Amino acid sequence: MISTECFVNARTCTLLTNGRQEPGLLEGQTYVIPVYQRPLAWSETQIQRLLDGFWNAYQSQEPYFIGTLLLIPRGAQEWEVVDGQQRLTTLLLLCQVAKWQYGEQVLPPALRRQDWLHTQVSSQEQQKWLNEVLSSATLPNRPETAIQNPYLRNAFFIYDWFEGQEIQSGEDSQGFEPTAFFDFLAAAIHVVVIETRSGLAKALDIFNTINTTGLPLTGDDLFKIKLYDYLTHGKALTNDEKQTALLEIDAFYANIVARNKKTAYN
Repeated sequence: MISTECFVNARTCTLLTNGRQEPGLLEGQTYVIPVYQRPLAWSETQIQRLLDGFWNAYQSQEPYFIGTLLLIPRGAQEWEVVDGQQRLTTLLLLCQVAKWQYGEQVLPPALRRQDWLHTQVSSQEQQKWLNEVLSSATLPNRPETAIQNPYLRNAFFIYDWFEGQEIQSGEDSQGFEPTAFFDFLAAAIHVVVIETRSGLAKALDIFNTINTTGLPLTGDDLFKIKLYDYLTHGKALTNDEKQTALLEIDAFYANIVARNKKTAYN
């Protein structure tokens, strides 16, 4: 008989509980973007599409589905993100920008947390950049030169998007109500959460099956994931040894990417 115990579990949830028995996606949960993931890749095009979807749903007062998240449990209420990094990060930045622009009181209390998402990508460089955005109490000054921090760059774009909605709402003589907007998002955004305890290799198979809208995996992505799985299950290494090896591999790839960019510019 084939054992399916802990193979996969799927559930639908909203950002906050909304009267459901299952906890909301962002209620008391912590999500970790593991070292084998790529750096933040979404830019204006993808963010615009997601935010416009939110806005259209808000205007029509209809639920909005943002796709699937693929997670591996790490501990009590802590999850490793196999698929969903870009959307989770955008949600966090959306809430942070709302604090800058309108004050945290426009957010439901559970959406005011800043510590629900962490990233281990690029030898902690990504976390440093994320912290730079989250630790700022007000909107940072916008530099005149190119912004190297992708989280800050996306935050500025979200800020501009909010201003665009204010102008549009003003023209419609309705006015933009950020509190009502975020109350709506907390209850109306739906996501299918897929959990698996069968290991990273099986999670990768699931990802390749369901990923129809996300960014495709590159050869580098696949190599890092397969190597991570090998180190996790194929060698008698301690957790610290695995983490050290993966950080070294990640730094090696970051160096290659930097060199390729430099060569392209030259």
